Amino acid sequence: IRIYQVIKQRLRKEPITYIENKERFFEIIKLAFMQRRKTLVNSLANSKIATKQKIEQILDELNIEKNIRAENLTMEQFAEIAKRI
Repeated sequence: IRIYQVIKQRLRKEPITYIENKERFFEIIKLAFMQRRKTLVNSLANSKIATKQKIEQILDELNIEKNIRAENLTMEQFAEIAKRI
């Protein structure tokens, strides 16, 4: 028995979110995933991109839990964090 699946992809005409500074955006994502077992706060604070207090303040402003890990964030949330750092 052979089972086939069909995947249909649709390209977006517009990006899912507006990114002001693409370099900063991708830097934040890279740093967030470099130490996957750590929380986002600790990953970014260890990288010296911002202080732990500043990162926690940003997460508070965005109503994101402080103990969240990078894999649980959306693209929009990463874009907002990058904009504020």
